[in-house]
Amino acid sequence: MIIDCHAHVFENWHGACGHPSVDIHLKYIQKNVTRPAAKAFRLRDGTQVRPAMLFRPDDNTWAGLNDVSGRARSLVAEACGAQRF
Repeated sequence: MIIDCHAHVFENWHGACGHPSVDIHLKYIQKNVTRPAAKAFRLRDGTQVRPAMLFRPDDNTWAGLNDVSGRARSLVAEACGAQRF
């Protein structure tokens, strides 16, 4: 018999969350959602969201992140499958 018992804790990611600024926090989130193991789908309409829009595939460094500027909040939220910030 296999028993799987675990929980997921999702923190509120609004604001800087301990980072020096909101912009740095958004870059951190952007970097961490660029290469997910699972497919992501936009909540609004079910369209598959391809995280490659967030980075250059040939550059896995911080410099390889695309500049999403004002669109960062919605793009990162869509890539995460999360609510908009």
